[in-house]
Amino acid sequence: MEVDGKEFAQIRDATIDDLPNEILLTIFTKLDFPELLSASVVCTRWNDVVFYFFSHRIAFRLHSFIVPLLSGTRSYRNVRITGRYLYSPQGQNENRLAALAEGAWNLHLELSEVRGGVLARLLDKFSTLRSLSLRIMRYGNERSPQLFRRLIRGVLPALESLTIVCLTFYCMELLAEVAPTLKSLNIKLLARHRLKLYECNLASLRTLTLSMDTRSMMYLYNLEEFPVDELITFLSGLPNLSVLRLKLDHPEAFLHIYSLRNIVELSLGGLDPAAPKCSLDGISQMVNLKTLSITAQELQVPSVFQPAMTVTSLTLHDLATMDIKKLVRVFPSLTVFCVETPRSLMFSEIRQIVVAWPALQELSVRIERLSEEICDCFLKLSKLRKLTLHGFLLLLKSGPFEKIITMPSLKRLSLNDSAWGAYFNYLPAACNRAYPCQLYLNGLHVNNVKCGGLGF
Repeated sequence: MEVDGKEFAQIRDATIDDLPNEILLTIFTKLDFPELLSASVVCTRWNDVVFYFFSHRIAFRLHSFIVPLLSGTRSYRNVRITGRYLYSPQGQNENRLAALAEGAWNLHLELSEVRGGVLARLLDKFSTLRSLSLRIMRYGNERSPQLFRRLIRGVLPALESLTIVCLTFYCMELLAEVAPTLKSLNIKLLARHRLKLYECNLASLRTLTLSMDTRSMMYLYNLEEFPVDELITFLSGLPNLSVLRLKLDHPEAFLHIYSLRNIVELSLGGLDPAAPKCSLDGISQMVNLKTLSITAQELQVPSVFQPAMTVTSLTLHDLATMDIKKLVRVFPSLTVFCVETPRSLMFSEIRQIVVAWPALQELSVRIERLSEEICDCFLKLSKLRKLTLHGFLLLLKSGPFEKIITMPSLKRLSLNDSAWGAYFNYLPAACNRAYPCQLYLNGLHVNNVKCGGLGF
């Protein structure tokens, strides 16, 4: 057998540079965020892969308007600007800001005071924005709101999501200008600005988070006289609205919300930590509703009602008491049930939940201890895929923990424990083994669990 010398000369050892981007991407997804940034400085190619595929995890934070010199090989999709005042950039600083804004999709502005003209010129540089979060406490009054609207006309043609804390009419002029392209709106406003909101063209809106402070109207209305009909007329006129999150210090308005038949996901609550009460009378009218979240101290279930068969996910916040037998009559089809209360549920309540909804796939509760009895209840949920437990020193014995984490159906176990520091030396030795279930401790993914400590 003869070997051609020219062909032999072309043979070389493969290096990491020969790996395709798909393999690099698989490797990079397993890195923590600091490691990911370290990988981005290895070479231009790695930098391009990191900043293209992981741009949603990277944000450029600017605490003043002195923009540093940026690398020509990097573009930032997420930009956060915080400070007290917004100044108009000049000279080299303005050029650097324009380069930063060129590829930005998401902008978060949090400022104490700004002048309308300066804000308009800043937004003009971020013409490719898809999402804007605006938290400004005060606007300078050197220009009228109407002139401000003319200045921002057409500067955000691609904007789809807007988060805005509206305390002045300047914000409402911005909203009125960009409203036709919006698909998501998160707005907190004073009730005296509500009519300006109702006038906006929000025909494309799919998701609305609305917090309205009705207490500012007390000099005109009592809380019992809040014009609910105006609000319902506005919401009924949004043909594509499917997700509604409403915070309003007027719980009687919730009864009228149930007439909105196109809502798929609904969240109700007050501006304070919890509304005093929330009635479920008429909830079955929402024939497309699948996900429901309620923040209230008391749930009122009428004696005569039709069950909400379409609701499969229910989240309850801040309830003082909870009647499982009544809840299962209203929501018999739940597969996701989350109870976020300040008190721990008793064993009898856990047992009632398991009996009421045996097909649960996700469950989140606060318990005193993960006892053998409670563990045996969880084991009866044969379809449970995600379990979240809140408490203090949940694990006093290794047995219940082993039973839970080895459940055949369970894919994720989250422990939110205020005594989480004890787990560094406390988790049982049985955890040295690898389990198919992912373990999260206070929101942090535990990569490996060993007798001597945890790896995050």
